Formats: sequence, C-alpha cells, structure tokens
Amino acid sequence: MTTRLALGLFLVGLGLVLLAALLKIMHWPGADIIIILGMSLQVAGGLVFLYKLFAKPGNKKV
Repeated sequence: MTTRLALGLFLVGLGLVLLAALLKIMHWPGADIIIILGMSLQVAGGLVFLYKLFAKPGNKKV
C-alpha cells in the first residue's frame, strides 16, 4: 500500500462527493448513495494513509 493509493482513493471519493452534491442540489435520484460511497472512499483513503504513516519500520516507540 502506498501513499499514491491513499491519495487516489481520497481524490476519487472527493470527486464522487462533489458530483453527489450537484445531484442533490438538482434533486436527482441516487445522490444519497453516491455521497455515502464517496465518503466511504475518503475514509478508506485516510485509513490507508494513517497505516502508511505509522507502519514505518523506524516509528516503533517503546
């Protein structure tokens, strides 16, 4: 897992949330599902980034 994966997940999630916001403003169906999917991808990207940040071999503190 790389930082690139985390950034990619976060950016795709951000794009989906922006698209869903536009759909929500226009009262089109399906916006709720897209918002949930986009925010889930953002959370997944954040978790991957945190794992990458704290799983480095030199970060072990006792």
